[in-house]
Amino acid sequence: MTEQELASMIWNVKETIRDTYDDTEVENVILPFTVLRRMDCILLPVRDSIEKELAKNNDPKMREVVLKSLMRKNNLQFYNTSGLTLSKLLDKPSAIATNFKLYLDGYTDNIKDILNNFTHEDAENGDLSKIYSRLNRENLLYQVTQQFANIDLGPDNVDNVKMGTIFEIIIRRAKETTNTKAGQFYTPRDIVRTLVSLVLTGKEDDIQVPGRHFSIYDPCCGTGGILTVAKKHIEEEAQKAGRTDVHVILNGQELNEKTYAICKSDMLLTGELQSGQIEVGDTLANDKFAGKVFNYMLANPPFGVDWKKIEKTIKAESENPDGRFSAGLPSTSDGSLLFLQHMISKMDPDNGSRIGIVLNGSPLFNGDAGSGWSNIRKSFLDRDLLDAIVAIPKSLFYSTDIATYLWILDNKKPESHKGKVLFINAADQETFSALLQKNLGKKRYSISDEATAKIVELYRNYNNASMTIGGEEVEVAKLMDNEDFLYTKVTVERPLCNGNGEPILKKGKPQPDSSLRDTERIPLKTDIDTYFKEEVLRFVPDAWMDRTKDKIGCEFPFTKMFYRYKPLRSTDEILAELMALDKEMESELSILKKTE
Repeated sequence: MTEQELASMIWNVKETIRDTYDDTEVENVILPFTVLRRMDCILLPVRDSIEKELAKNNDPKMREVVLKSLMRKNNLQFYNTSGLTLSKLLDKPSAIATNFKLYLDGYTDNIKDILNNFTHEDAENGDLSKIYSRLNRENLLYQVTQQFANIDLGPDNVDNVKMGTIFEIIIRRAKETTNTKAGQFYTPRDIVRTLVSLVLTGKEDDIQVPGRHFSIYDPCCGTGGILTVAKKHIEEEAQKAGRTDVHVILNGQELNEKTYAICKSDMLLTGELQSGQIEVGDTLANDKFAGKVFNYMLANPPFGVDWKKIEKTIKAESENPDGRFSAGLPSTSDGSLLFLQHMISKMDPDNGSRIGIVLNGSPLFNGDAGSGWSNIRKSFLDRDLLDAIVAIPKSLFYSTDIATYLWILDNKKPESHKGKVLFINAADQETFSALLQKNLGKKRYSISDEATAKIVELYRNYNNASMTIGGEEVEVAKLMDNEDFLYTKVTVERPLCNGNGEPILKKGKPQPDSSLRDTERIPLKTDIDTYFKEEVLRFVPDAWMDRTKDKIGCEFPFTKMFYRYKPLRSTDEILAELMALDKEMESELSILKKTE
């Protein structure tokens, strides 16, 4: 069965519980039961052999030692000592609630921690009854357990990436039902593949290093899709290079408890977290990976995430010169650049790191010179971290169709990239995406593998480039100097005059009229005095500059860089079209009159 078919099979359980659970509660049943069924299927091939070995020891302490040894031997990071599964719970319908408790209590502590996050309980509470007690009261526990017991989620049938996609489809359906933005919990796979491909481009030689370890980090990891796709990409590249000793370590933090539980459980179930870790909590306010650095970092932070609730904490850290947010603060209505600064703080200064992040258009240009937005952008150029920005087509996300960009940062740029930023305009839908047969929320298009290959090739060439789009040659890549995005905001004054129109002087100097004050944004590469003489004094001879108020600004005018002028249609052409429409309307009216 495909991911869509399996997800539909799971989601259809809602029909059993719809009269008892409203739309906002359905996921409270479907998500934990999906995880429980996945765990049953993972353990199924080894359960009998492990139980036989455990049965040889009556001493509880010895059984614990043996169990740990057997788990290592079978590459397991969890187990259930109850001897029960969802299928076995069906053997005694009258005792299903009692046995369900035994079943949940039989899991190792790491699984209990995950299950507690589905119930919004303190992980130390130890009471997992919320998962099944309401179903039991409504006489639905047996029915729901039976439905999940009949779904095959074994690893031979459903690999880790496929399982992650199933979880994401379920979440999307749950959020669409309640009109909640599903996009904040996960990123469509086609965008992830493109982002991962860009981040890993040029690093093929690293994969060929014997025994190389790669650490990957996502500060808002959702269900873990970006992490697992990145790992799979590295492993595939390693196989092509004939390497089997490459190790990929996954790390992430997630704010939403249920989403964290899905991510951590899925990775535990497939052995992805043997050396990495997934943490729950607010990344911006409580960094669970403080002091750590990573080779690769990828993220799709929620668009327009409000950080007003943690403003005090963030501001305090921004005042520390060594803090994550010392470059500046964006407005409290959008914390996307806080996430990017956080990731930059985890770049490895010795071995180098690459970052890939999905952002909307606001971080490109929001804020004037001297604002937090502008200062943050400038800090990326001052440190020569920004490597490329790629515009991708609209209507790729499930919950929004706004313009979206992939930013790539690198603190160990190759010589050919130093002091430069590559801008790629891959926003044309016909060239860089394919129309879906059926809309998924607001997602109407996907980035095909061929389109990803085109984007990666443009990045790999790292130069100006054009393509034939719509029958004409169009510039799709621009390689710019860092200084091209910096400007000086200069204050221009004009004299305050008396009733006779004469300038008012103080100590022989004309006083400025604040009502006539203006500013000029002068590109950093342009001589300010020359610009002022040619563009200001030529038209306003009595003006002068107050250079004490100078501010350096930075913005990335993506749309302006790739703007193409399209001549307006002639009046004759428009009139001809209107006349043709008029004749067509007269003809249709004539036909209607005849039929009457």
